[in-house]
Amino acid sequence: MIRKLKLFSIYLLSAILFTLNIKNILLLLNPYIEINNNTNFNLATELFIYFGIIWFLILLILFVIIQFFSEKKLLVGFISPPTLIYFLSFTVLINSIILYLNYTFYYDFISKPIKTLFIKILLINLILIIMGISFIFSSKKNKIFISVSLLLILTISVFFNEHNIINKSRTNYFTSFTPKINNEPRKLRIIIMNGLSLNLIESIASEQKLRNFNLLINNGVRAKFKTFKPNPKVSLLNSFFTGLKPYQFKPHYDYKFQFKTIEQEFDICPKYVLFRN
Repeated sequence: MIRKLKLFSIYLLSAILFTLNIKNILLLLNPYIEINNNTNFNLATELFIYFGIIWFLILLILFVIIQFFSEKKLLVGFISPPTLIYFLSFTVLINSIILYLNYTFYYDFISKPIKTLFIKILLINLILIIMGISFIFSSKKNKIFISVSLLLILTISVFFNEHNIINKSRTNYFTSFTPKINNEPRKLRIIIMNGLSLNLIESIASEQKLRNFNLLINNGVRAKFKTFKPNPKVSLLNSFFTGLKPYQFKPHYDYKFQFKTIEQEFDICPKYVLFRN
């Protein structure tokens, strides 16, 4: 009975850690969302019902498989034996991979302060991963010291993330990035042709078959546009017509998603975690 309670506690703690990582990614990708402690708790609870339970079951199945191939009943403990350390280290590793993938995928959608926060979290996770690897190859005397240190740093990192992601100012997020607007009246004619190649236009225009385009080419301004990814239609149009970078405006998608107990609407959802939207 005690062994089952230990395993349940280990699975639960790992599931909570995994859920907090998903929540942090969601808030980092939507920094304009105003959130307080009550909203943060409700958000974590709703995410745990889906992601926490899934990770709980994954660890349960993983432990059953390991015990099956070991052909013996494995001892379970928090520090000695260090079952908790193994599962938390594995969870931190998966969290870091998901965090990094979202960082690279939404790179153009993230402002410099948020990028800095992403990097800080990744660096802390890297330290924890290195400690977890060194724990495997360390002597018995050093294992206890590394275990306690890992748990201490992990606890501090959780509070660090909560403080920096939730308690930082989110209401004036866009004002510091929006450039000054030039109020001088200007006329601009924009021609948008979806699927038509500029090389094809130039080749036909050189044969004097497209005289209107010759006039535009000779007297107008043309340029090649550099896109970003992901490039949803709403985000592309907003960036095109405002001249702003993706992290300077919202929305980016033609839909938003909500949680049952939270009234705020989210625009960007995390990738690579089977997020339901």
